Amino acid sequence: MTAPFEITFTPISVSKKNHISVIYYNELISKNIWRWSDGQYNKSKIGDYFAFYFHKNKIIFHKILDIKGPENKYSNWSYNDDKSRDILILSQPLHEVKWNEWELLNGPQSRMSTYTTTNLKNKRPLVYNYLESMQPPQQLHNTNTTNNYVI
Repeated sequence: MTAPFEITFTPISVSKKNHISVIYYNELISKNIWRWSDGQYNKSKIGDYFAFYFHKNKIIFHKILDIKGPENKYSNWSYNDDKSRDILILSQPLHEVKWNEWELLNGPQSRMSTYTTTNLKNKRPLVYNYLESMQPPQQLHNTNTTNNYVI
């Protein structure tokens, strides 16, 4: 049995193709560089899951491989975000869950910012057990992109 884990979610806009989250996400895809800034309180841990959350569409899961200081943000990112957010080094995409399946799993609904779950095993046992059954995680070979905009 694996150690308990949490999920750090970050929303990616599905309605605005020019939204900063979409621009940065597409840049990561195009360069095959997987990193993102942690939530406001830096609660993520190595070994936890990280999920790009496309509301009413899909969730793409990665594992957090390493955590670096804020000075390690991707050099092309120019946002004026909180300078105290750690940078999460992520695996390649591991698993994609379509929205209808996510609803059946009673998956948490997105917030408007990056956040980490708490007590996922007890609060969302269907999601937890689903991800735990994926151990060891397998890398996705296709992230279903069209013109770099994830649909």
